[in-house]
Amino acid sequence: IYAFRGGHYFRVDSVRDGLHAWLLNHTWSGLEGEVDAAFSWADNLYFIQGSRVTIYRSEHGYSQVEGYPRPLVEELGVSQADAAFTCPHSSVLHVIQGSHLRSIDLQQSPRRPGPPQLLPHLHVDSAICTTKGVFLFVGADFHQYQDVAQLSAATVSAPAQNTAAVFFRCSPSGAPHPPPQG
Repeated sequence: IYAFRGGHYFRVDSVRDGLHAWLLNHTWSGLEGEVDAAFSWADNLYFIQGSRVTIYRSEHGYSQVEGYPRPLVEELGVSQADAAFTCPHSSVLHVIQGSHLRSIDLQQSPRRPGPPQLLPHLHVDSAICTTKGVFLFVGADFHQYQDVAQLSAATVSAPAQNTAAVFFRCSPSGAPHPPPQG
């Protein structure tokens, strides 16, 4: 799991050597600037920056797919994304634009987004889907939903939880908690 901010990234799922920020092009050659959304699918990592998307192959280090970056609307049928995520073992990409969620079947060609579904959030900064659910990040907090169906049906947002405390194991005082054992 990667987190992005200001042209930098760090791994959230690995604290073996501590949390270290790296320039994007340290791992993804040629990638610079703000990342609006990122998601993985079929051994590729997609980076959305404004109205463009760049794809990197995940195997043998990260190599940029030839012909990218290219317009997001040509690749995914949407003009921009505030957040995007795929769930494990699914070919459906979920794109959040403002307060709406759109689903795109990545196996379909050409790719076309489904109708917008209203979310109980005015804006989402980023999102991820794991076997533990869908997590929407808004400012310093996140909201967890059991799955995409629960998120799509929600009329009020799930309770806010502190991102630093849960994902980075920081105590309210700012000191990190020890990593979980086992």
